[in-house]
Amino acid sequence: MLRAPSARGGFGEILLESLLADILPADKYALQYTLSSGERTDAVIKLADGYIVAVDAKFPLAAYEPLMRAQTDEERVAAERAFIADVKERAKEVSAKYVSEEDRTLPFAFMYVPSEGVFYEIVRRPALWDAIVRLRVFPVSPNSFMPYVYTIIVGLRGLRVQEEARTILAKLASFQKDFSRVAEEFGKVGLHLQQATNRHGDAQKVFERLRSRVDVLGAGEPAPVSDGVNRE
Repeated sequence: MLRAPSARGGFGEILLESLLADILPADKYALQYTLSSGERTDAVIKLADGYIVAVDAKFPLAAYEPLMRAQTDEERVAAERAFIADVKERAKEVSAKYVSEEDRTLPFAFMYVPSEGVFYEIVRRPALWDAIVRLRVFPVSPNSFMPYVYTIIVGLRGLRVQEEARTILAKLASFQKDFSRVAEEFGKVGLHLQQATNRHGDAQKVFERLRSRVDVLGAGEPAPVSDGVNRE
């Protein structure tokens, strides 16, 4: 269903809309918001003094799947290179289109990634994360978006937006360290699960061999019953 780019885009927009509706009052965000340039972002978060933060959903599934299917080192290197290039390109689009002083946006935007798996592959690569942040774009996932939004809202409460924007940027950037630690732990869990899966597979093979032997024995002719007479 999600192989078509338009379907992936629509799916991401639906998830983003649902998430915003869950965490913000209806008057604090807008969907399909058109900027003065004519570019339309999937959503904006409305702040004090007429400031906004743009949020655009990006779902680089086509570059992510080969990374997950890679079997050899060569395949993994090629898939990783393509994945990094694709994510950077999408971040550049968000930065170029949705960070606009004319529209009173804060000096950054959010790139909403509606898949925790894709987000994990971004956050576990510090060089990729740093390259995206330098573009004034912060990747967020369904699980990580809420703390970002609350950081902005609380940080701006009762404070002047322009004066605090840089401080908030620094706080948002520091989140990557926490997400990296979480990603590292998920990686360890994944390794343990993979090892357990491999061991289960080995045990399954042994069990199948034993069952085959039992089946062969069960299919053999029954041994003759002795009548008590020595026939030697």
